Amino acid sequence: MQKVQSWDQLEDKRKEKNKNVSLFYFTSKTCPVCHVLLPRVEKLVSIYPKISAIHIDIEKIPKAQGEFMVFSAPTVLIFWEGKEIFRQSRFIRLEEVEECIKKYI
Repeated sequence: MQKVQSWDQLEDKRKEKNKNVSLFYFTSKTCPVCHVLLPRVEKLVSIYPKISAIHIDIEKIPKAQGEFMVFSAPTVLIFWEGKEIFRQSRFIRLEEVEECIKKYI
């Protein structure tokens, strides 16, 4: 999972065409659940090398919060060919995330 540091870097990753499925994981520094869940999300995406996985700190890139309508952390968004197909916030069930990934890869 790659952590992006700026809006421009996020836009570059968003426009990549070599991956059909992208997972965006939004976190906040003040969110303890985000930090506990991060290693589990990283482990999950490591199983599926065909997906692009991006970690976004909404405090470092506040524009991303508005652009993707992320109102709480943690939030997982999954895109297929650039279209949002999955969204889950706060209480994230990794089983459901994995089911969605399997369906689209």
